[in-house]
Amino acid sequence: MLTDHYRARDWVKVDVIDRRPEQMRVFAALDERFARWWRPSTEQAGAERLRAALDREFFYYVMLRLEAPDEVDVYDVDDAEDVEEWWDLGAHGSPGHPDDVLPPEDGAPLDLWRQHFLDFITPEAQRRHPDCWDEVRDSWITHNRLRNLQRLSADGDPIEDLAVRASEFLATLASEVDLQPRAATLEEQETWRTVKLMGWLDARFIAHLRHDAAHLPRSVEETVMAVLDARFLAYGPHHAEGFAALADEVRGDDWWDAAAAARSLDGASFPLPPGPNEDADVREQGWDAFLAAVEDEGARRHGEVWSEVRALWVDHHRRLKQDEQEPFAPTQDELPALRRQFAATIAPIAAAEVDWESALGQWAAGVRSEAARVRDFDDLIERRQRPATGGETAAAVLRGVRALGLGPQMPVAVITNMYRPMGGPEAVTETAEALREHGVAALCTVRQLKAFEELLFAPSTWNDERVRPVQEELGAVLCTALKNARKASEGAGRD
Repeated sequence: MLTDHYRARDWVKVDVIDRRPEQMRVFAALDERFARWWRPSTEQAGAERLRAALDREFFYYVMLRLEAPDEVDVYDVDDAEDVEEWWDLGAHGSPGHPDDVLPPEDGAPLDLWRQHFLDFITPEAQRRHPDCWDEVRDSWITHNRLRNLQRLSADGDPIEDLAVRASEFLATLASEVDLQPRAATLEEQETWRTVKLMGWLDARFIAHLRHDAAHLPRSVEETVMAVLDARFLAYGPHHAEGFAALADEVRGDDWWDAAAAARSLDGASFPLPPGPNEDADVREQGWDAFLAAVEDEGARRHGEVWSEVRALWVDHHRRLKQDEQEPFAPTQDELPALRRQFAATIAPIAAAEVDWESALGQWAAGVRSEAARVRDFDDLIERRQRPATGGETAAAVLRGVRALGLGPQMPVAVITNMYRPMGGPEAVTETAEALREHGVAALCTVRQLKAFEELLFAPSTWNDERVRPVQEELGAVLCTALKNARKASEGAGRD
């Protein structure tokens, strides 16, 4: 016997009416099949695994040095516990966050820090990983730099892997006979593969656009105002008392550095939510208090433009907030230069059949093919509900029966509670007939009992007086259902 909960989807089918242009449906089918086909490999050789671990640990090392540039030590070599803990994490660390990406290569002396990092850990690494350390030591700096140029975290997939796997996937299509609505032409396959590469480029470009935009050539006035925007949003709460601590911090060079100011906003989503008591007067007071807190240092560092910046910044920041813009957000006119700058950092792909120069040129120019517009046609997909046939419902119900692992000769009664099929009582009869062909003696339905939902039938509650009436009611329901199932089974036998 199986007591089954009601699932509306078992009694209802959804027919999809797809009115998208045929070519859009072809591209969508390629997307769906590729998503099912590609399962990134989780197996790594010793050297690959160690390089990935060093990537993760170097990210944390860089975050520390951005705050304290003179802090060279990776861990305390005189503390055995600290050494052991670091190397355990370094060898078997969990995947990092996709946003854990190093600053741009020109945003910090990364190559110098990479060499410090590598020199520091080498003595211990040689002892712990004698079989692969020479290979890792000779390749890791280049490996880490190339990943950062692609704006990848320690666990992101490089574009070379995507290009190779897309080509391998397309090679499998020759043996497919059920592609819908038809097989893709060679030209469509090439277009689809190029769009997958462009999608990767878009994702990596957008992920850290603010960081790159902080390095765009701007006037001194624009740069200082963008720094003030970022620092104001990072320091709160936004009222006079919130900026008292700035007096000492603004004297540091890092506070006025554009790249450092952009990094201070990492993790923030825009537009920022209003403060707990934020209104127009509080905002105005906050802006004035902020400017007063940075006044002396701003005038000392940027005396030639400070009076102009001070006069314009409040209105500038007000417009930034009204337009829900991020500090350092590039204008539309600046995007092409940023795209070309990013494209220049990506090494050519040598994957078979990929015209990398053409693909990168199209992406940098903002060219988009039809394959990139698949989602634009989603409103032409209609989904209609209808009652499921007896066979369709029986197949859905049998999934639960088969999960029990019952023997083929075991009679089964399926009891469904809270029965509300679209097709009326006839749906139960049709489903019961279809189930009999699979060895199910009968299908019974029972009314929904709210008491069953409110109490947990854990062993500790079996003697609880509150549970006993529900137990008795449940027993009565099961007895009635079994009697009905027996009668139905005997009736079917006589037939």
